[in-house]
Amino acid sequence: MQNLALTTAVKMLSDVVYELKSYAEMEIEAIGLIYGVYGIGKTKASQVITDPNSEAFIPFVARIKCDPGIKTPAQLVRAIAAAVRAPSSRNYHEGKLLLRTVLKRKAQVVFVLDEAGFVLRRKETALAIKDILEEYLTPFVLLGNEELPGLVERYGGLNERVKRRVNLDVVRKLDVKAIVESLGLDGKEEFIDTVYDLVKRKKPSLLKLSAALKLCAENRKLTKKAVEEALDRVMLGV
Repeated sequence: MQNLALTTAVKMLSDVVYELKSYAEMEIEAIGLIYGVYGIGKTKASQVITDPNSEAFIPFVARIKCDPGIKTPAQLVRAIAAAVRAPSSRNYHEGKLLLRTVLKRKAQVVFVLDEAGFVLRRKETALAIKDILEEYLTPFVLLGNEELPGLVERYGGLNERVKRRVNLDVVRKLDVKAIVESLGLDGKEEFIDTVYDLVKRKKPSLLKLSAALKLCAENRKLTKKAVEEALDRVMLGV
């Protein structure tokens, strides 16, 4: 079921990347947020779309893996420079100027910041994202856990530029159908509707729903009661 979660994450991330690129081509500053629980596939999805050997490869995406070591705007700019193979400097303002050699104002690159929370927890590095976006119109997709929207909301200059928010923990009806079909279960609309009604009420993550339906498949119990009990068990970690 991890593969299904990853496929969903790759599709969502790709959609956001292309949407933000279209904003940049219209010279509109744009940020996208993609967030969800640990293990849902955010990091792997960002690796997939930046892997030249992947069918989902997007050539104009530059991935930056954030970590606690990025403590200053200058360090963030150096990480960005490395991702696009631009010259860098230990000085923040010089580093931004050196990015000119790569970052044009016509959306030639979209930055994907994985584990963006490390950067957003520090005001100086968070606002450096805004500076780069304003100067080069280079969109940013920020990946993180459930706290990501709250971190972005601390900074009006970032929050007002958010054009797309995607919560990977929100399960859609088409996700239910995909899981059911992947498990070889009864794919009738009535069963899918039953499961989706439970999803709307209990709000499991994609991974937890997958685990619950896998339990039902193994026990060969496909009633509403069986699915509900499986969901309760998985969500409680029993």
